[in-house]
Amino acid sequence: ERDTKRKVEKCGGLGYIDMKIALYGIPESGPLRMFLPFEGPPSHDHHNHDNNNQEGGDDLEALHWFDDLILCEANEKRGENACQLHRDLDIIIGGAHVKRITEIEGAGVYLSRKTCVHVFIPPEAKITKANDDTKTVGLTVEIQANARVTRKNGACCLSHVIWEQH
Repeated sequence: ERDTKRKVEKCGGLGYIDMKIALYGIPESGPLRMFLPFEGPPSHDHHNHDNNNQEGGDDLEALHWFDDLILCEANEKRGENACQLHRDLDIIIGGAHVKRITEIEGAGVYLSRKTCVHVFIPPEAKITKANDDTKTVGLTVEIQANARVTRKNGACCLSHVIWEQH
């Protein structure tokens, strides 16, 4: 990858900007907080759940808006004791603690290490409105490295957050 980048830079970058970002965390880093917006039409059809909710008809159940959440770490050589996303993260989605994180099989593998995990959205997770003047709704996500993670062994790394909505 570095060799390709050097070759492309010799030609002026060929119009591409290298925008790779990875975030690293240990327990002392504190939680990483994100707001994942629902990017569909505001009146999307989510199976008539609006009428079944007791809070003024607003459907707040995250699973009625979002299907999946995938987290991936950067493609880099990491030791055996380095943070592993499927076991070393404490995650809260829409105010609910995540109870199930599984490694993704057959994709997202680098040097025999699985780099992506499927984070199952808890049934009790709720969507919220953005903290701005828009009417955007979305999912709050809070990610914290657990006590097992150390800087010496290898911090947790997140390079991609992918969400699917209906």
